[in-house]
Amino acid sequence: MKNTRLFNLILTCSIIISSGCGESTPVFPSAKLEGSISIKGEAVQKGNLQVISKEKVGLIAQGPITDGKFMIPDAPLGEVTIIVQATKATGKMIKEYSSEFPEVINIVPNSYQQGIPFTVKKEGGPLVLEWK
Repeated sequence: MKNTRLFNLILTCSIIISSGCGESTPVFPSAKLEGSISIKGEAVQKGNLQVISKEKVGLIAQGPITDGKFMIPDAPLGEVTIIVQATKATGKMIKEYSSEFPEVINIVPNSYQQGIPFTVKKEGGPLVLEWK
């Protein structure tokens, strides 16, 4: 009797825990947004790209930029602002108090730092950002 109750308890807990696992689908209309980004002909090695909906306040999707490529599986459809954050080490070291750390600069051109207007469509092609 005790073994049956214990088995049922373990089984119930397993079902509850496993139902919370797996991929979740977004609760808003979305599409996969992928592409490439380069600045002055060089691929952005590392950074972050955010897609912020203009139509629905607080709706943001984001993903990493790696070796000039990005992919956001659930970018909100419609009018958005794309924010790119990318930095690059200068090779110099900065000494502050008793610590030294590499100097890092923002490489996103000033004219794009406040974001880029864009329309995400369900059947859109790749987004290519090439800044001079």
